[in-house]
Parts: sequence; C-alpha cells; structure tokens
Amino acid sequence: AGWYQPQVVYLFPLITWAAVRFGSRGATGATLLVATVAMYGAATGKGPFAQSNWHGLHLPLQMFLILAAATALLLAAAAREKDGIIEALSASENRSKAFFEYAPDAIFLFPAEGDDVGRIIAANPAAARMHGYPVDQLVGMTIRELDAPVDAAVFHARVRKILESGRMKFDVEHIDHSGRHIPFE
Repeated sequence: AGWYQPQVVYLFPLITWAAVRFGSRGATGATLLVATVAMYGAATGKGPFAQSNWHGLHLPLQMFLILAAATALLLAAAAREKDGIIEALSASENRSKAFFEYAPDAIFLFPAEGDDVGRIIAANPAAARMHGYPVDQLVGMTIRELDAPVDAAVFHARVRKILESGRMKFDVEHIDHSGRHIPFE
C-alpha cells in the first residue's frame, strides 16, 4: 500500500468549516493545526503519515499540506467574495428602496407579462398621495382601473411596445379616488 490513508480526508471538514466561517484567519489557523498534528503524527510514528522511513515521508506529507492549505485559502477567498457581493446587493437594495419611497413622482411596479399584466404589486407614497388611495389599497388594483377610459383601452398595446423597445414615452391620464383626472408623462 502507498502512503495514502483514507483517514486524511477526515481533516478536510475542519479546514472547510474554518475557512468558510472565519475567512482567511480561520483557514490559516486550521491549516496550521492540521499541519502540526500531521507532522507530529509522522514524527512519532502515528497517523496516516507514519512510516518506518522518515525520509520517504516528506513528499506525501508536503503534498497533503499544500492541498489542505490551497483548499482552505481558496474557500476563504470565495467566502469573502460572496460576503462582498451580498453586502453590495444589500446596499443597492437600500438605495433602490430609498429612491422608491422618497421619489416625488408616482411609481407603480407591476408585471408586464403573464396573467397579472398591470396588477400593481407596489406603489410609492407619492403615487398614493396623487391618487387619493392608501398604498395598501393601490396594491392589488390594476393600472387600467386608474387609467382614464381612453388610456385604459391602449394599455396592453403600450406594454407590448415597451417590452419590444425597452422604453417608451407617452402621456396618460389617471383618475384619482375623487374622480379628478391627473395628467402623467
């Protein structure tokens, strides 16, 4: 049998956990711990690297330690990158929420495809003020319910054109809660 013993793989969960949980410091610490235990075992004739010929042991032990260190440091780098991405996404989401909440113009979010085309899934406070409805009442309504009749008739055509070209500028009139017509661009 060669130098490889299957019990060396039992050390990788420790290295993996330390790298993912504690980053590069955890990876370094776990690798140092594993290296110390592996070298001590090899020197005292115990463990997977114990051999009667100490000089023939260097290469397998070194290969194992290189693999363990590389695995730990790569996992730590990937975990740090993931954390950075999550942090950037969270910051972007917070900026988008602030823009949505504090925009002076009415903003409605609704699906442009599927069975619920035009059904409002979110409305900002400015939209609620302009239309005379509370936000929670606007959510669930359709844009066509707010459109003046002439605009409601062309709603689906406008959505199709926006989906095809990616943008469209048009004037539309909504009707607020009291029946007053509100022009929008």
